[in-house]
Amino acid sequence: EDESNYSRVYWHALGTQQSEDKLIFERPDAKELNISPAIADDGKYLLFYLYKGTDNENRIYYKEIDSDGPVVRLLDKADAQYSVIDNDGPVFYLNTDYQSPKGRVIAIDLRKPDPEQWKELIPQSDDVLNSVSIIDNRFVLSYMHDVHHELKLYSMDGKFEKSIDLPTLGAVGGVSGRREDKEMFFSFTSFVYPTTIYRYNF
Repeated sequence: EDESNYSRVYWHALGTQQSEDKLIFERPDAKELNISPAIADDGKYLLFYLYKGTDNENRIYYKEIDSDGPVVRLLDKADAQYSVIDNDGPVFYLNTDYQSPKGRVIAIDLRKPDPEQWKELIPQSDDVLNSVSIIDNRFVLSYMHDVHHELKLYSMDGKFEKSIDLPTLGAVGGVSGRREDKEMFFSFTSFVYPTTIYRYNF
């Protein structure tokens, strides 16, 4: 009955046998938690997203990859949905619905992780926040406005820059690009446009 419980994370070195993988994290005290690992884009932090069943609320732990230090429980209350967008060293940018059911962007400094020290960069708006990326060193946000999507650009300090003109009212998906890129790609679909991939040059 525990086939889907007792999630574990192992470190695998390419070219080695699976039997040589090293166990780096588990929560045997909370067997129902599913653990999903990720590596921050700068390659310095290993992130652990922990979920219970199909709950949207999650926890986030982290570990410095080149350190023998412990796994740190950054967000451990499972009181909201949190997703890391990117980081500048110990400052992490997150998309969250914590105290903001429609979503907002915050910054958490790992050196001062208490909620009282969190910095709100882009507050909750009247529209639901669907996705956030950092491309060309700016935030790219997709919002659901009424029954269609809007794409908006914000500076890294949270100041609104502009809305991106879309062909007509429709749905945006798959926004992709890296922080240093000068262009991004996204899909657009509407009643008169079949799903089409667009390139936006910053």
